[in-house]
Amino acid sequence: MRYPTIRICWLLWLAVFTLAAAPAYAQTPRVSVQVDGVGGEVRENVLAFLSLYAQRAHPALSEGRIRTLHRRAEEEIRRALEPFGYYRPTVRTSLEQRETDWLARYEINPGPRIPLTEVDVQIIGEGADTPAFRETLRTLPLQRDAPLEHARYEQAKRALQRTAASYGYLNARLVRHELRIDLEAYEASAVLHLDSGPRFRLGEVEFHPTVVRPELLQRFVPFEPGEPYRSARLLELQTALGDSNYFADVVVQPRHDQEEDLELPVEVRLTPRERQQYTVSLGYGTDTGARTGLGFENRYVNARGHRLRGDMLIAERRNRIAARYIVPVRDPRTDSIEYSAAWQDEQARTFRSETLQISAGHTRARGSWRETIALTYLDERYTIADQRDRSTLWMPSGSWTRIWADDRIYTRRGGQFGFDVRGAAEELGSDVDFTQSRVQGTLIRPLLPRSRIILRGEAGTTLIGDINELPASLRFTAGGDHSVRGYAYRSLGPTDAEGRVVGGKHLLFGSVEYEHTLYGLWSAALFYDRGNAINSISDPLESGAGFGVRWRSPVGLIRLDVASAISQPGNPWRLHLRIGPDL
Repeated sequence: MRYPTIRICWLLWLAVFTLAAAPAYAQTPRVSVQVDGVGGEVRENVLAFLSLYAQRAHPALSEGRIRTLHRRAEEEIRRALEPFGYYRPTVRTSLEQRETDWLARYEINPGPRIPLTEVDVQIIGEGADTPAFRETLRTLPLQRDAPLEHARYEQAKRALQRTAASYGYLNARLVRHELRIDLEAYEASAVLHLDSGPRFRLGEVEFHPTVVRPELLQRFVPFEPGEPYRSARLLELQTALGDSNYFADVVVQPRHDQEEDLELPVEVRLTPRERQQYTVSLGYGTDTGARTGLGFENRYVNARGHRLRGDMLIAERRNRIAARYIVPVRDPRTDSIEYSAAWQDEQARTFRSETLQISAGHTRARGSWRETIALTYLDERYTIADQRDRSTLWMPSGSWTRIWADDRIYTRRGGQFGFDVRGAAEELGSDVDFTQSRVQGTLIRPLLPRSRIILRGEAGTTLIGDINELPASLRFTAGGDHSVRGYAYRSLGPTDAEGRVVGGKHLLFGSVEYEHTLYGLWSAALFYDRGNAINSISDPLESGAGFGVRWRSPVGLIRLDVASAISQPGNPWRLHLRIGPDL
């Protein structure tokens, strides 16, 4: 058998070769590259063009190869400078050997940037005088007499093509695109001529069969057939269907292969979500104490898109069971009829209330406002200090809310404003006559690059003869995480003869907070709160102030505050913990 002998010979040969080669590789020269005279992205581009820099750590690099690559460097540097408009550079090169190491130096004087003396941009065809192209031309990054940058020329090309595609000029093409360099005169000119071609239109929308009826899906469509094509309209449709919570995946595709007379049908393919969802949550808040939550949702009870949601909260100071049945109407993106029922047991320092609430409401959009008109039945058993009573009310109500923000979870610039009114009358089957209204708002603005200011305010009033006739859940109180910090939850308000809080007719509250980002997702805050529940304008307001830390977690902003009740004797301190979005 010869195979073992052959194998042993090969192994010996490989060992000899490895030992012989090891010294050579151990002495592979190292090259340092030094570039002076330019910085930032210009220097980065020079290094990207330099072959010697790219191969400086190559294991097979030799002295001959180093010198060859060094001789190429000047031409490579010149080509690296041209995209930034430097066409007359001076480059001084040197190569120095230090034992087994090498130092390559390149001193660059980029010289003046070539000016763009002529800019010729034209739109030809049907889109020549449209607002979209006029705005694009107005904001093009090509300016006459500005230094030439190749990147800006490419950006201008993409801007024209992007506008054409976004506004339905789907056959648009650049019939001329030239960047001319005159080195003798040392000037440059840019020429871009776009032929827009005709504008396409949006056609009928076809939905593939799914879990809800086509009639409901058609109400999500934000355009009419025959409307001029805009890609933003298709994105709006995709977003609306995705936000509906019916579907896990939405694909909206114009059918170019079915185009007829410049009209493009739209095909929508939908992947439904699981019908049912269950959630479990654990948490803690200083207003509620430790809490556990269970949730249930049937995303589509039937093919008409009805939804059923239920939740249960078990907490130290509040227990709640609730259910909601939601029916989409008119525009399902914003409009619905909702039927709800809830039982709640809540206690604070001086009161306890057990409520059963049943309501029906209609929510719709009015421009940028969200309006809800509802009728609520309330059956409440409550204890306030020594008063123990029961109240039955039929309450019509209305609320109007507007929210605007750059980011709803962590807002740098935005706000929220809301107004609501509700009431009851004995003539309509209630135990008491009253009218109550409330207005509240939040304004958030950046103050410095790493800081923001948060202003909050709230005011409410109740028209009623005797506040003692109003159930506990409808009386105004203050204090807690969302109110005047430094005071316990619902611990501020008018008191009885023994100093126990019984709630008031009116509410006033204001807050100012300064927040500064410290590092990454962490920030610190300083705040001052002032307010109270009152029965008369002469009643005193209470103040709280303190500091806190913030962490932008995946589930929302976590706020930990230490606040002092500065209008109380001894200025007692209190800890507040709250989790949730800014608005």
